[in-house]
Amino acid sequence: MLMRYSILLTYILTVSLHLQGQKKYTYDDGPYITFLEDKMEILWLEQGNLHLDTISMGLGDYFQTDRMPNIEYDKLTIRPYTQFEFDSVSKFTAISDIHGQYELFVKLLQTHGIIDEALNWSYGDGHLIIVGDVLDRGPQVIEALWLIYHLEGQALASGGRVHMLLGNHELMVINNNLGYLNKKYLYTSGISQRLYSQFFSQNTFFGKWLSSKPITVSINDNLFVHGGFSPRIQKLNLNMAELNGIFQNRLLYEQRANIEADSVLNMLYFENGPLWYRGYAFPSAFDKDRAKSILNTFNKKRIIVGHTSMPEIKSLYGNRIILVDSSIKFGKEGEMLQYEDGHFLKAHSDGTKKELVSQEDKIHKQSIFSTIYNDPEPTLRLATDIKTVYKTGEEKYTESLLYYFHEGFPYSFNVGIRSSGNMRRQICTLPPLKLNFKKKELKAFGYAKGDKFKILMPCKPTHNNAQNLYMEHLIYEIYSIIDSFGFQSKIANVIIEDEKKDPKDYLSLILEHKDHLVERLDVIRVEKGVIRPAALDREDYIKFCLFQFMIANPDWGLVNRHNLVPIKKKNKTLVSLIPYDFDYCGLIRTEYAVPHASLPISDVSQRYFMDKNITMEEVKPVLKELLKSKDQVLDHCRSVAYLDEKHKDKALKFMEKSYQMLENEKRVRKYLGLKEN
Repeated sequence: MLMRYSILLTYILTVSLHLQGQKKYTYDDGPYITFLEDKMEILWLEQGNLHLDTISMGLGDYFQTDRMPNIEYDKLTIRPYTQFEFDSVSKFTAISDIHGQYELFVKLLQTHGIIDEALNWSYGDGHLIIVGDVLDRGPQVIEALWLIYHLEGQALASGGRVHMLLGNHELMVINNNLGYLNKKYLYTSGISQRLYSQFFSQNTFFGKWLSSKPITVSINDNLFVHGGFSPRIQKLNLNMAELNGIFQNRLLYEQRANIEADSVLNMLYFENGPLWYRGYAFPSAFDKDRAKSILNTFNKKRIIVGHTSMPEIKSLYGNRIILVDSSIKFGKEGEMLQYEDGHFLKAHSDGTKKELVSQEDKIHKQSIFSTIYNDPEPTLRLATDIKTVYKTGEEKYTESLLYYFHEGFPYSFNVGIRSSGNMRRQICTLPPLKLNFKKKELKAFGYAKGDKFKILMPCKPTHNNAQNLYMEHLIYEIYSIIDSFGFQSKIANVIIEDEKKDPKDYLSLILEHKDHLVERLDVIRVEKGVIRPAALDREDYIKFCLFQFMIANPDWGLVNRHNLVPIKKKNKTLVSLIPYDFDYCGLIRTEYAVPHASLPISDVSQRYFMDKNITMEEVKPVLKELLKSKDQVLDHCRSVAYLDEKHKDKALKFMEKSYQMLENEKRVRKYLGLKEN
């Protein structure tokens, strides 16, 4: 233990001195109070300068400065926490994972009437619950702690209560795990030549105050705890008083070796313990029945937890679990959970309030694909054994993790991944990937049921192959101009993280799955039977064929449904076709694209009209409508930012040539090879 202490102190002093050598820091920090028999030591930083004062107990002195919280020493009170259950509370507010973001914390409290402009309690007999993790990460931890302390006394005097619950980061700092300190507190440690955990030791004010705090309380039928109660903790059959007592008396300030040697302490302290457990936030490993079982153990209706960051407060499993860590730690926005007049509300930092609705009960749900599609610059990170994925092919999915960064917030999903694409899987270094999400996980987090999509990466890791992929994206966009019934695609940054290799970034194409397409378009997918020309809506089919001619794509077939999706639209009785997979078309002309031996062309760049049974008279009205989109299509080809000038020019000239071939009736007959009637 002494060696570990020495190593940590040396590290912090080195880091702090390095910081000082680079820049003159002007941090304000403190005050920190240490009790020394009949004296108190007061330590603080003002404008980066260390101040240290020692006063005798009971002299009625106080700490006062415009830059830090003011403290009346004689009124410092550590109130023992003996009541853990509160009934008939008419209103309460819960907030978690403040992580030193004091200004956002204050803004939320003031905006929603918990405190006034002078930072005094204005919530009457209401209860405020801090669901753990005030410490670490942010730059104003001490300001937040002193505010909470002052509000405790003011709330009690008004008939209300403030409940400061311990989180895993309080436990970490108290027990010397200092890996998440803000650089401000590294500086404090360095300039004071003290390990930061010393400011929270058993003979300090913060140490005594925090060690008096519970890990769990209940208000009405709601159980509050930072992480959650896992099924393993449930089996210990400990009540709230026993759990709080173990943390206060046996886990805080205990040496790690002693914790690991005791099976109960070990279970409570680490990942299955109530301060670390994240199972509620991962529906693939949790469900409504488990939630019911845990709630029955404690005889409560719901559990309210923090710990796992979300973009907003979320209610899961039919309002049995509420996750209130709304990512305040980023210091930008956040929410509090409020209970008033029998309703749960989400109170946002902009002053708005919305009724809390369980994710499963939301009416207007957006799919995970649509979320990514509407993101201006999506980034996905896949943690997987990519070699196994490629080796296994289409035989089975490989269990993986998808991390999606959206508006500065990291989501995580359990997904299955397999490779797909008949030819691309054989030819490409990076064949397409099909992702399969867990329906239960999507449902629990309020997403629609569309649970699959594809990721197309450049066939090979070269610039030209990347441009070919973007050309395919361009084709999907061109089709969306010509016909609203088409697949959606999105260029995204995809990072492949394989533990055996360094992470690699690929600008990739996210492609909508067939199931998602039919749900989004509100059409019926024709899944069985042979598709014959007589079963097709003639107008839609001719437009389909003309489009394939324009991009010089001979790689589709009716009989085997190759690279097309047959659908029935609501306003039509016959079948329409939606095209996809364009890597064999002449507009792109990939290095592996060759026309089928049965076709009378030698190169895919040669446009060939695939159905010679279509007549000129049938084509005329369809072609007239198709040509109306010419200017929009060509303008789009000119304006795309994702293609380099060479490929942009190639696309533009190719499409201009296509329109030239279709604008004149004589040329149409010549190039399409159509019959008159």
